[in-house]
Amino acid sequence: MELYRVTSTINRFPHNGQRYDGVRIQWFVANRKMPVVRYKTVIKDYDSLSEKDRIRPTELIKELFTLEEAQALRQYVRKVHRWNVEVAPFPLPIDTGYSGFRRYPVGDSSSFYELCNEKGYSLTFSVWGYYSVDGLKPAFCGKNIIGSLKHSLMRALQSVVS
Repeated sequence: MELYRVTSTINRFPHNGQRYDGVRIQWFVANRKMPVVRYKTVIKDYDSLSEKDRIRPTELIKELFTLEEAQALRQYVRKVHRWNVEVAPFPLPIDTGYSGFRRYPVGDSSSFYELCNEKGYSLTFSVWGYYSVDGLKPAFCGKNIIGSLKHSLMRALQSVVS
């Protein structure tokens, strides 16, 4: 069985009072209890790993999509948000160094987008997305200029005070 990674690239995506172009959201299944595949078939040397060494790669496997889930997510995101959605097979088996997005750091330039908490969410599985605006410049347009300047001024003031 193949598993899939689902990604959207979005322009004018809001983050911390600003909008950014080219933001990549890496969608993942959140809170999947049981895997959809046997770990030993998709994680290299699974049987020889300690319980501790199994944690990160098993978390990743539970975050990946089946083809049916990926197609349902694509349809939902296109219909509700009109965002593009790319679905690609994830190379399997994986090494033990991989981990799921839940372990990625979030902060000033990165965060989670909790798609499943939107009003009217209709998929039967929970989906979150991880994104980062690190290295992206704010998209200046109309109303957004004041918000961007305000955010930049607040950050500058915070650095002076600290």
